[in-house]
Formats: sequence, structure tokens, C-alpha cells
Amino acid sequence: MPVSEKTPLLKNNVDSKSDPKEKKEGVCSSFGKCMRSIQVEPVMLCFGFGFGIDNVFLTNLFVDKVCDIQLNYSSEVCTNLDSGEYPDQENEVQKLVSLYGMYKHFVVFLPMIFVVLLLSGWSESHGLKTPLIITNAGLLVKCIFLMACSHWWFLSPEYVLWSLLPVGMTGGFSAIFMCVYSFIGLTVDEKSRTTRMSIIAVIELVAAAVGGVLGDFIFQKYGYFGVFAAPAMSYLICVIYIMICLDNPIPKQQTNEVKASKSFVSGMKNTLTVAFKKRADGGRAKIICHVAVLAIFLGTLGTMNFYVLYTREMFDWRYEDYSYWSAFNVPFALIGSLVILPFLSSVLKMEDSLLSLIGCISVMFNFTLQATAPRGWVMYLASAIGVFGSMVESSTRSALSKSVGSEEVAAVFAVVSLAEALVPLLENPIYTGIYYYTVDFFPGTVFAIAAVLACIGACIDTWVYTRYPEKEIRSLSPDANT
Repeated sequence: MPVSEKTPLLKNNVDSKSDPKEKKEGVCSSFGKCMRSIQVEPVMLCFGFGFGIDNVFLTNLFVDKVCDIQLNYSSEVCTNLDSGEYPDQENEVQKLVSLYGMYKHFVVFLPMIFVVLLLSGWSESHGLKTPLIITNAGLLVKCIFLMACSHWWFLSPEYVLWSLLPVGMTGGFSAIFMCVYSFIGLTVDEKSRTTRMSIIAVIELVAAAVGGVLGDFIFQKYGYFGVFAAPAMSYLICVIYIMICLDNPIPKQQTNEVKASKSFVSGMKNTLTVAFKKRADGGRAKIICHVAVLAIFLGTLGTMNFYVLYTREMFDWRYEDYSYWSAFNVPFALIGSLVILPFLSSVLKMEDSLLSLIGCISVMFNFTLQATAPRGWVMYLASAIGVFGSMVESSTRSALSKSVGSEEVAAVFAVVSLAEALVPLLENPIYTGIYYYTVDFFPGTVFAIAAVLACIGACIDTWVYTRYPEKEIRSLSPDANT
């Protein structure tokens, strides 16, 4: 068309204006895309909510049953055990409960080691959906057994202990983390992966905090039976959601004839060797170091089993005080994971190993304050100092997922899950023994040890960051990992 003075300069002016209908469709499309990207987040929401309730009240159930049934103390002593009026009885109860905590880890984590290997082999060839269903079903059965132990109060603490066996026989939280983070590694691009994994961790943390707060109200009205019925409903909803709504991603190289010939044995073998496979540019060393940092970080999390006992011993906290402090941790975790980490990762382009280093230093100071806290308010100060601690797990898992191709993501996270199962078997007897023998003169010893572990993790991250700086985001092609 020839151009003349009558030809409009803004030829498509009318058309260039956004059509309200098209704009509306664009917004709806973006919203729909956002909603479709939500897959494993509800799984972590249900798991975190259930964990937040039953984890704390499981310890309280052991305390009450040991006091009332095993030691046969009077109802007056058991009711006022944390009042400071019966220090000898309280120390005796705490020692026995700490021993049950050690036995609990053997019941749960010993079978979990083998189950995680089996589920990893299955997921490599059949996808992640079935392992998630199995693990959540095991958590559901555990809650049903705990409801029975609560209803028939005469049942001894040993029955409570064996109620946890279904968790170990179905993979427990190690299998859930393996599947969830493998799912993210298979479905999310590398640029967004660190932030997405951080969001997953925050969802679990917030859900656990909400569960802990709601658990107190449920307990006051319905007792132990109601407080274990709530997570049972959460796990049941999770199973239904996985069966109906969740996709079933399979590694690209497992979608052809290789999938048909894949066996459990070959899958398990691949899982055990993936971390020690020779790789270019120090890939093997980086994977081993990242797994070591995660294992060390998990070693510090073993102190969670002693927070209830520690705060009762040091500050005479009741469950309400503990739940308030737990809820206080949430805003700092949110700031660290949803504000600081995305800013450092996406805006400042910091490497994952540097993010993990900052997190380890924060964790070290956090545990140092907790170990030496003379008053309860110092626990709150420690939470503020540990604002960067939530970055360790997310950044390290992200670094691991970027170190391998899509066909090895499930395998490398299975190695991490094995560490999650093995570390408690080693750490808990050590922590339990230390707490048992130091509760009378320095109950914070376990937290001091955790601070030392965090320092070791910081040293490893420093070595990785200075020795193997990350390159540009690389392709996930199979050839990139040879």
C-alpha cells in the first residue's frame, strides 16, 4: 500500500490498543498457567501440617505415658512435672523419654534406608506418583495407631514406639523429600529451581508452624486422640490429591524401551553409584561435597528432638510457650526463603554454594546462642540471628539438581534421602547419650555440637565456592554430565 500524507502515522493505532477481551484472556491464561504449575506444593502443605502436630505431641505422649504408666508417678506429679516442684522426677522422666527417642530413630530410620532404595529404583522407571502415595499411606497408618494408643491409655510407651514402624516401612519423610525435590528437578528450569525449592521448604515450615499452633487448641478440646486424628485427615487428603491431581513425571531417558527393561536392581545400583561417577569440571567432588553439607545440616536438625525437653528444663516452658516460639520462627524463615534468597540468587546472581555458606554461618551463630541461653528470650534472639539458615537446604539441593542431567535427578536425591535416613541413626544415639549425661549441668551441649557441625559445613562450602566456581547455566542434555 503506497504511503501518502493521508496515510495514518499510527496505522494500527486502534488495533494496537489492548482489547479488553484479549487482556482478560491473557490474565486468565497467566493465572491458569500459574495454577497448573502447582503440583507438589499441596503435598508438602499436608505433610508439613501433619508433621507440625504429631511431632511435638508425640514427645508429650511419651512424657505422659512414661510418667503415668512406666514410672507410676501420681497424677499430681505428672500434671505439674514441668513446674519445677519435682526436679528429680522430671529428670528421670526426661532421661527415659530421651532413650525412647533414640529407639524411635532405629525403628523408623533403619528400615527407611532400604525402602528409599527400592522406591528410588521404582521412580526411575515408573515415576514418582506411587512412592508418594505409599509414604503418605504409611504416615496415615502411624496416626491411626497413635490414636489407638491414646484411646486405650493403659497401653505402655512401647506400643507408642512400635506405632512408628509403618513410617520406616514406607520411606517416611526421606522418601517424601526425595520425590518432591526430584519432581521439582524434573519439571522446573534451572534458573527458577533454587527459588522454587525454597518455596517448597517454606510451605513445609509454615504448615508445620500452623499445625503446631492449631494442635494446641485441638489438644485442649479433644486430647491426644483428636490431636493425632487431625494429621491423619491431612495425610488422607494428601493421598487422595496425589491419586487424582498429581502428574507422574518420568526422566526423559526412561520414557522409551529402556524403561521397559529397567529393573529394581539396576535402579538401585544407579542410585548408589551416581554420586561417585566420574564427571567433568570436578562434578564428582562437587556432588560429594554438596551431599556432605546436606548431611551435616541434617545432623544439626537432630537437635529438634530435644527442644521440648530443653526448654522445659531450662525455662520451665509449657507447650503453649514452645508453640509461640515455634510460630515466631516462621516470619524469619519466610524472610530468608522468600525475600533474601530470591534476591541473592536471582538479582545478585550469587552461586548456590555461596548461599549455602551464608546459611551455615547463620546456623552456627543460632545454635551457639541456643546452647548458652540464660533466659527464654535469648531463644527468640537466636531465631532472628538464624534468618539465613533456611537457605542451606534449598540452595544445596538446587546445586545438586544442576550438577546432573534429568535422567539422574531422582538418583541423586535418593542419595540425599539415604543420608537423611542414615544420619539420624548415627546422630540420635550420640545426641541422646550426650543429653542424658549433661542434662544435670549443661543441657545445651547438643546445640553446641550442632554449632560445630554448622562450622564444618561452612568450611566445605568455602572450599567448593573457591575451588569450583559455577559456570553459566548449562544445558540438561545427557552429554553435559559425562
